[in-house]
Amino acid sequence: MTLKRSSIPMLGLLTWRPMSGYELKQEIEGSLENYWSESFGQLYPHLRELHRSGLIEELKNRGRR
Repeated sequence: MTLKRSSIPMLGLLTWRPMSGYELKQEIEGSLENYWSESFGQLYPHLRELHRSGLIEELKNRGRR
């Protein structure tokens, strides 16, 4: 798999803690928005691609309803 430019900051943010796509978007907006932004339409397909490639894994039942 060839990593996209946005893979590095996304993977970096996910090393902090497990996050949903929504939480990841909030972190991007809170800390990196001056340098990089990602819409939900870009974020979720990219997360699926990272998951398919084995770079991230989905955590089920994170204690939420």
